[in-house]
Amino acid sequence: PTPESQVAVDGVVGSFDLRDGELTVRETSGLFAEGVLRLRGHLDQATGDIEFNGSVFDADLARIRRAFGGDSSQGVPGWLEGSVVYTGRIGEPSAARGQGQLSVRGGNLWNIKILDAIVRALSLKKPGTSESHRLEVQFDIEGDKLDINDLRLDSEFLSLYGTGRVRHLRDVDIDITPITVPLGPLGQLIEYVEAQLIKVEVSGTVTEPQVEVIPIKVVT
Repeated sequence: PTPESQVAVDGVVGSFDLRDGELTVRETSGLFAEGVLRLRGHLDQATGDIEFNGSVFDADLARIRRAFGGDSSQGVPGWLEGSVVYTGRIGEPSAARGQGQLSVRGGNLWNIKILDAIVRALSLKKPGTSESHRLEVQFDIEGDKLDINDLRLDSEFLSLYGTGRVRHLRDVDIDITPITVPLGPLGQLIEYVEAQLIKVEVSGTVTEPQVEVIPIKVVT
C-alpha cells in the first residue's frame, strides 16, 4: 500500500510458536486506527496453508483509506467493528473459504460511492452531515467472491436491505430493498409492501457503481 493508505498496528502483545516449519500465532492484539485488532491463527510454511480468526473493535474509519471502495484522498467517518474466520492457501485465491460480519456505527455514510449512487437513482435529497447511521453486513468468503448474506443500513433518512456478491473486492452485484419511511410497530408490513413496489440493482464496481431502479408489480 502507499504511505497515504497505511494504518499502523501499535502496542502489539501476544505470542507465537515456530516449530518444524509451522507458525502458530496465539491470541495477539494491538492498537489499530484508535481501536483494537485481535488475531490468532496458523501457517504451514511448507504447503502455504493458512487459517486465522481475526476481529477489530472501534477502529476509526476516517483513518482507514479506501474503505468500502471510497476515495483514497478521503476517509469514511464512523467506527468499525467486525470479525472474520478464514482458511486458504498462499498464492491460491481460489482456495479461500471463510465467513465474517462487520458493522459501522456513528458516522454519516452517504458519501460512499455506492450509497451515494443509490440515493441519486432514487431521486432523493441527501441529508446533512450530522445524521448518524449504522451499517451491518454478514458475508461468506468463497475464493475471490464475497457472498453478502445480509446487508442492512439504518438511518432516519433511508433504510436499505440487501443481498448479493462482490468479486475480486471490486465487482459488485447486489439487490437492494429501500425503505423510505420510518419503521414503527408496522415495520415488517411496510417493508413487505415496499419490497413489492421497488427494487434497486447495483452492478459495476465499488468505485464506479451502476444503479438501476426497477418497479415491481404488486400481486395480491
